[in-house]
Amino acid sequence: MLKFGVIVLFLVYVPTTVATTCDACKTTYTADKAAPADNPAKCTALAKYLTCLEGSEKNDAGCQLATADATIIKTEYDSFSCSTEAAFTDTCICQKDFWKTDQKSGAAAVCGASMAYIACLKGKTNKACDGSTDVTALATGVDTRITKLGKAHCPVTPTCQCEIHNAESDISTDAKKCTALTALKTCLSAITSTTATGCITGTQATLLTDTNTKLATCAADHVTFAMTSLVVSVLVNMFLWRPSVLAL
Repeated sequence: MLKFGVIVLFLVYVPTTVATTCDACKTTYTADKAAPADNPAKCTALAKYLTCLEGSEKNDAGCQLATADATIIKTEYDSFSCSTEAAFTDTCICQKDFWKTDQKSGAAAVCGASMAYIACLKGKTNKACDGSTDVTALATGVDTRITKLGKAHCPVTPTCQCEIHNAESDISTDAKKCTALTALKTCLSAITSTTATGCITGTQATLLTDTNTKLATCAADHVTFAMTSLVVSVLVNMFLWRPSVLAL
């Protein structure tokens, strides 16, 4: 019997395709890629496979993927020329890079791949491989994987935790992106050690500097918008008042 928490993960993380096991995903992919002769259709099958895998659990049959199965994802992405296909957005490529990583050796490998996944998802706004799932849902799913590994197998530094929260933030508009950056700055600023490491690279100091640089762009965009609005307002008023001046 499935636990309620697992059901919630499936509904949020992979809304269109729910995997029973990694083996089941592999069986479906093997059949899907054999049917079409053209590469675009094979790439569609690969994107579907990656979506299916996202719904799997660590101890499901075939999970983590065998080394050979992970390698196939990489080699067939290249051999099918999937980099030119619309389904493989920068977000979908993050999914591909996660699943092509050899994680068979254990929790440490899964942890490292998950951290790299979070780092890859940061700042992305395109949809996932299924064409509908948001980055926020993917990042939340990865966060869940990390949590289930436990602190002993996958310790998360305070700096990395800030990055995870940022990856889970909605940045679908410029305003929301700036809000997320402000929250990231607040989170990083609360960390006392400037050398505290991030999920993959960087420290509290370097990530805070990068965040401040991006926030400066937000401020500049706000000023530009305000000035543009002011100029438009002045021009409109000049236009509206012109008849009165001529009448005099």
